[in-house]
Amino acid sequence: MALDHSTTPTPSQETTFQGNLFTPTSSVLELRYVSCAYETGRPAVQGISFAAREGEILCLLGPSGSGKTTILRAIAGFEPVCSGQLFLSGQLVSSPDTMIPTENRRVGMVFQEYALFPHLRVQDNIAFEPFSNLDPDMAGRMRQELHDLLRRTRTTTVLVTHDHDEAFAMADRIAVLNHGRLEQFDTPEMMYHMPATPFVADFVGQADFIPGTVSQGMVHTELGEFPDTIECKDGTAVVVMIRPDDIHLVPKEGASSRVISRQFHGSENLYTVSLPSGQIVHSSQGSTSVYQAGTTVELRVLATHTVLFRREDSTG
Repeated sequence: MALDHSTTPTPSQETTFQGNLFTPTSSVLELRYVSCAYETGRPAVQGISFAAREGEILCLLGPSGSGKTTILRAIAGFEPVCSGQLFLSGQLVSSPDTMIPTENRRVGMVFQEYALFPHLRVQDNIAFEPFSNLDPDMAGRMRQELHDLLRRTRTTTVLVTHDHDEAFAMADRIAVLNHGRLEQFDTPEMMYHMPATPFVADFVGQADFIPGTVSQGMVHTELGEFPDTIECKDGTAVVVMIRPDDIHLVPKEGASSRVISRQFHGSENLYTVSLPSGQIVHSSQGSTSVYQAGTTVELRVLATHTVLFRREDSTG
């Protein structure tokens, strides 16, 4: 979706959001505690707030059924809001009492449609093909070309996807949705390195959660000690989030951890490793570091920062 704040709307691929809440005067798009429902008492999205400034590319990221398309349709004026307010260029366009028609919102929208259009030729159908129907190399080139075009034209865009790699490549900021609620709204870098919730941590990339207990300002785990960055009381049960690139493997005969499997990804190998307790972790190593299943290894954690969650927050 492309948002026009000057003249006529320019259709473009659905896009992504960034950031924090801005005032209507500084935002091309702002949602304030927006909720939408298809059935009374069963909201599809609840209390969504974020804003996009001129020229930003914003991505709505989440699994199927998380509310991404509902929000996009509400912005375009295809769905009413049952609570909250939606502003475009400072103008209230949607609220429980207001519904500016789609044709008066100056937005362009590209619908993701897998069916062929019978009135179009093959070439014309291909031109409408969404990223997910393209082969990976072509999809990557199309993303880059679209990104460059949106940057040159300073088009504010909202992209909808369930692919975190696509969101990372395209977006200035990302809104991660889960069961109709906003889990986090931030830059791709912050989303990956400092996720706000265990769901975000796991959804935007491979993540392992190592159980630990807080004692005297440190978290004691099977992989060693980590700083208590959330200032818990002694005895608090927490988990430490570890990414595969945080763990380095050192083969050692008689070590207590063991390689379970290896996936070759071209420039890297992704290893699944079993710790003595049975806890499974993953490690990303260079493509020349090849260890067979059954190899005993020591694990060295090279994380530059610690991401902790209380144990109860990481379950369910």
